[in-house]
Amino acid sequence: MEKLNKEQIIELIQKLKNAEGADDEQNEWVCQIEYSVPFYQDIVRLLFWSNKVLTAKEIYEEAEKNHNPIIL
Repeated sequence: MEKLNKEQIIELIQKLKNAEGADDEQNEWVCQIEYSVPFYQDIVRLLFWSNKVLTAKEIYEEAEKNHNPIIL
């Protein structure tokens, strides 16, 4: 699997927001996002369980902003 860039991830977020694709396609898109960024859990949370009304780009940016990687 190839890592996606920011624009590709935002495109997938938009597809998920629009409920495009069959269930297996949507699951694959979530897996691609998971593989591509360490803050995928925040993306999924904002996308499916948040009451905030955000664009796909805002979802990506908020998840990225809230990500606190562990620095060793």
